[in-house]
Amino acid sequence: MTKDLPACPVETTLMLISDRWKVLIIRDLLENGGTNSYTIEKHGVHKMIFQSAWKENGKVAGLCEISMIIPAELPHHIRG
Repeated sequence: MTKDLPACPVETTLMLISDRWKVLIIRDLLENGGTNSYTIEKHGVHKMIFQSAWKENGKVAGLCEISMIIPAELPHHIRG
């Protein structure tokens, strides 16, 4: 089963990231630069997610996200 995506690319993006907090974090990174990091657990695998503003000539030009697998025995907090 495939999802029908809206014709508007902005609406499609918002639908795909869906969570209201993700939208606020992305907006803040694009407007102000900076970084965001958190841990998740997906299919029993613990990951550290690091997000940063991508800058060119001192101006924010996009976003970069790095996902790293971390050992399960390391202390971490899983967001609900």
